[in-house]
Amino acid sequence: MSYGYIGSMKAKPGFRDDVVDILLSGADGLRTVGCDLYVVGVSNTDDVTIWVSEAASSPAKR
Repeated sequence: MSYGYIGSMKAKPGFRDDVVDILLSGADGLRTVGCDLYVVGVSNTDDVTIWVSEAASSPAKR
């Protein structure tokens, strides 16, 4: 069974890319502990919203 998480957050205007960089800086660590999928996404038409999706084989690994 797979477990997932999809969430969104809003950054202060002008800081979205900084927040995305922070979120992505930990991606390798997540793979190391068993996170199978970690995706950080943004929209071309919304400059403050960030989407995060995760999937793992157990809830403790996501």
